[in-house]
Amino acid sequence: MRKESEMLALIRRTAQNDGRIRAAWLNGSRANPAAQRDALQDYDVVFVVSELAPLCSMAHWEQQFGAIAVAQEPDDSVLFPGEAEEGRYAFLMQFADGVRIDLTLMTVEKAARNFGTDGQTLLLLDKDGALPALPAPTDREYWIRKPDERRFAACCNEFYWVAPYAAKGLWRGELLYSLEMLNSGVRPMLIRMLEWKAGILTGFSCSAGKCGKLLPKLLPEEDAEELLAVGCRTDAAEQWDALERMMRLFGRTARFVAQALHFTFREEEERGSRRVIAMIKEDRLFASEAERAAFAEDARRAAFFDPEAPLVTRGQVLPDPAAKPAAIPLEVERKFALSGFPDLPERSRSRLRQGYLSTSPVVRIRSRETPGGAVSCRICVKGRGGLVRTEVEQEISLEKFQALCTLLPAEPVEKEQRTYTLPDGHVLECNCVEQGKYWYAEVEFASEQEAAEFVPPAFLGEELTGRPGFSMSEYWNQKLKGSNAE
Repeated sequence: MRKESEMLALIRRTAQNDGRIRAAWLNGSRANPAAQRDALQDYDVVFVVSELAPLCSMAHWEQQFGAIAVAQEPDDSVLFPGEAEEGRYAFLMQFADGVRIDLTLMTVEKAARNFGTDGQTLLLLDKDGALPALPAPTDREYWIRKPDERRFAACCNEFYWVAPYAAKGLWRGELLYSLEMLNSGVRPMLIRMLEWKAGILTGFSCSAGKCGKLLPKLLPEEDAEELLAVGCRTDAAEQWDALERMMRLFGRTARFVAQALHFTFREEEERGSRRVIAMIKEDRLFASEAERAAFAEDARRAAFFDPEAPLVTRGQVLPDPAAKPAAIPLEVERKFALSGFPDLPERSRSRLRQGYLSTSPVVRIRSRETPGGAVSCRICVKGRGGLVRTEVEQEISLEKFQALCTLLPAEPVEKEQRTYTLPDGHVLECNCVEQGKYWYAEVEFASEQEAAEFVPPAFLGEELTGRPGFSMSEYWNQKLKGSNAE
């Protein structure tokens, strides 16, 4: 990659050698000597030109500055109509060696009106001496601005208004929609509130950077960690977790800002938004199953656009009453002894806590925490059997999991679980129970025939499928006997 001194010399030389270029300046962080330097900063360059049209060629600038890997001409894009301005034309160029130049061409008349409007401006060349002197470059115009109470209230209102939209998407199973609501609606308001907190802590004398990128350096460690933990994925459990973390962090930050700036924080707005989200998440939209069925039937009769349209009542499509009953959910799984985690590329890693409300029949509750801090919880009922057995499970909230834990006769069992993809495409699930007291591995299959044809890898120990004494529910019973003996 070319150095900054090399690039600035090239930019100056290019402008100097072309008689149509009358002046050149640099905008942005490269123009500010106080800004943090790194290799990936763009060069935001303006060339003042006497003739615009002859220079509007990407091939011309590639010849001047080097091989281009990818580029854009935003003023000529059909995706963003109306972006073009009279008297200017831009080229966004990513060069093959990693350097990026955002070059804007301006006519002399337009440049006279725009020069110095960005506080981070460094004049590189002025052949005609027509441009005025400027103060030293500064990013002051990008510093966090202290809000007034109306702006603070509007930020809170937008956050608490949009948050239930994300919950609706999750309830409906529309994960891309809920992800968009979190990223485009909820998160920007959270970032804005955190910027105001950072402004209060720094005397409103700094910038938080584009997209709040500098916030982790400006906020207390607890806030920074929470902010970085709310990354959103398309997994429903992780999105629910991200929404809850955002709600918690926003509420804490908004109260801090309100107290520091003597604003009123509307507690009822937060409570109302949380109440709706909880109702959606816990599926408390109907007082009874009879009310749910009646609603679905009324909606079906009222669906005049498409009488056959599927209806959602519990985050899933209601089956047609005339259709055949759904197949019984079956688990087809083989189990093996294990001496340690295998030396294979990992698919995932998580920490589990599980306990048994009953072991005959098996009624298990489990929480799963990923390395990123996302927590999901499920309750599972298992039938009798070895290789094949009925398994019915449902996602529950963390609050419900914690409440059910109080009904357990002992603390939940903790285990580390890692998954791997075997060469034949099957997923291997390896478990280390209570720091190595018990190791086992499982492989799940779509059918009994597939299970029978599976050839286990050599590193797996003897097969434990269906053997008495090796299930986790039996491990739980042994744990209870040990506790009672103590």
